[in-house]
Amino acid sequence: MSTVVRPGVARYVVPPQRNRERLDRFLAEASGLSRRGVRALIAEGRVWRNQSSLRVLGRTLDTADVIDLLSPP
Repeated sequence: MSTVVRPGVARYVVPPQRNRERLDRFLAEASGLSRRGVRALIAEGRVWRNQSSLRVLGRTLDTADVIDLLSPP
């Protein structure tokens, strides 16, 4: 479900069945991280949606959104 874009960056594309799902829930299930861990990464600016950094936790996703997750340090 993920693709490694470069070392330390995983890329996820939102499939149609996950449309309108919360970002933290989607990433937790897709990456295997806890939702709390995902929320911390969002707050740190380590999550990008369609090439824009996100820092707002309550975002919902649209079909075909591209989510990049920078690995935790």
